Amino acid sequence: MASIKLVPFEEELKKNPELKESDIQILREWCKKQTYLPKMSDSELTLFLHSNYYQLEPTKTTIDIFFTVRTHVPEFFCNRDLINDKEVKKATKTM
Repeated sequence: MASIKLVPFEEELKKNPELKESDIQILREWCKKQTYLPKMSDSELTLFLHSNYYQLEPTKTTIDIFFTVRTHVPEFFCNRDLINDKEVKKATKTM
């Protein structure tokens, strides 16, 4: 996720009343227990939380699935040439 320019967590916390620092702390603690997950910044955790409407359990599921798929199907996440790669074109047409 490093290629995405993230809004600093403190800024997001100030402007978004739905975001709670306690939720980020809960996610941090949960992530530590999931030894296969990489270390994530608070801003990255905020993106996952936001994408799940600030609900903790769906956020945990999304994080888990994201990194599982990223591990098993890395071609979905890097070196994608949507214009020239025939396999990628075929896959996107199928989806």
